[in-house]
Amino acid sequence: MKIAIATTNGVDVNEHFGRAERFMICELNENGPTMLEERKVTPFSDNDKGHRFNQDKFSRIVLALSGCKRIYCSAIGDKPAEELRMIGITPKVAFQSIGDIRI
Repeated sequence: MKIAIATTNGVDVNEHFGRAERFMICELNENGPTMLEERKVTPFSDNDKGHRFNQDKFSRIVLALSGCKRIYCSAIGDKPAEELRMIGITPKVAFQSIGDIRI
C-alpha cells in the first residue's frame, strides 16, 4: 500500500498536514515503509489560525498524494481530514519514527 508522510526531516512523522512542504511517499508492507519518492507541495495553511478551507490549495495537495491510501501527519484539521476520507485517503495522526510505521 502506498502512503504519504508529512515530515520536516525525512525521519519522523512530525509535520501538520496543512503546513507540510513535502510528503515522503512510501510503499508500506508488513516489514514497514520503503521510501519511493519525495513530493513537494505548497502548504495548505498560511499559519493563520483563522484560515478558511481553501479548495484550490487542497486540490493541489490531493493531486500530489495521488495513489496514496493513507497519510501520516502530526495533526490535521477536521475539514481536510473529512475531505481526504471522502476520496479514499485515510489520515493517521502519529508522532513516531517513519521506520516504526506498520500496516
